[in-house]
Amino acid sequence: MEDKRIRNVLLLRSADLKSSLDAINLLNKKFPNSTVYVLAQEAVAGFLSENAKFASIVKFPYRDFNMAVPASCIPKLPLMDVSFSLYKNDGNGYDEVDAFLVSKIKSREYGSINSSFDISYGKLSDTKKQQIIRKGMSLLYGGSLKAKERSNSFNKTLKKNGSFVVFSGDSEIIIDEGGSFTISPVSICRFGYVPPDWKYIRDEGKAMARVQQNATFEINGSCNFFNGVKLNIFSGAKFAIGNGSYIAFNSRIFVEKEIKIGANCAISWDVEMFDTDFHRISVSDDSVRRQGIFIGDNAWIGSGSRLLKGVHLGNNVIVAAGAVVTGCFPDNSIIGGNPAKLIGMKEGKIRI
Repeated sequence: MEDKRIRNVLLLRSADLKSSLDAINLLNKKFPNSTVYVLAQEAVAGFLSENAKFASIVKFPYRDFNMAVPASCIPKLPLMDVSFSLYKNDGNGYDEVDAFLVSKIKSREYGSINSSFDISYGKLSDTKKQQIIRKGMSLLYGGSLKAKERSNSFNKTLKKNGSFVVFSGDSEIIIDEGGSFTISPVSICRFGYVPPDWKYIRDEGKAMARVQQNATFEINGSCNFFNGVKLNIFSGAKFAIGNGSYIAFNSRIFVEKEIKIGANCAISWDVEMFDTDFHRISVSDDSVRRQGIFIGDNAWIGSGSRLLKGVHLGNNVIVAAGAVVTGCFPDNSIIGGNPAKLIGMKEGKIRI
């Protein structure tokens, strides 16, 4: 039965695109006389606008919904009657999303939609809101006060442009004298992140990055480096990563020339990238062979893959788990094997 009190409904795009579309349609059916607003990341806002024309899609400038997002950078919205988090499960691991919702979105009631598309909502007491917010803030830094202090200290070196680096646990970015770290405006980089549904399983090993003399670490939008990631940018080299991308647990990236990862890319766990042979192959070699690695937008690099020097991958490329990539592949390629070969072509131009 329609709840006639409700005229403005908000959904956070906090799950995959298929689930998001199904949830938007569900809200439209449940609240037919209401305006359905969707707060969605810029990379997918166009897709949602095209496939849910009745909804009002509001662009969200960051990758994730968490307590690091400053209220001043959230697009202006009307007062909501009810606002929803969207879960990919029963809500396990969504404490940070819920904390964002109740602290940053003005709404009379709050609720959630789970993976079975069950809807629940209601009013929250001030005490309950504060409990949710405190938990979300603690999770932001992996429960570590030292990580919060380290984040605050690091961010003092950045331009005040709505951008932040958020460390979790013992994770660090070490910048040698003459090294350079830049982050684009209105961006949040989480470093050492462990999603709550991976806690205890993936807590081993802190994330570490070292930017050596005259090297450059460039972040071009909001991105996540999960716990255990190791990044070494050697003297004079450059590493860049695009908006909406992440690098998952225990992946290792060593850069002696240049590695560039595009926007909205998923680099799975235990991936390795080296743009160098590190050593001469024979005494006749004048120098160590180095050649940059370039990955386009919306790529998905499967777990345990290895990308070697000179690799160029186009947009929307999928690399199968365990592949050893030594060559170049065009847009929409699906590749796998050792050495990796073309095994298919992907439809569409977005990472679902």
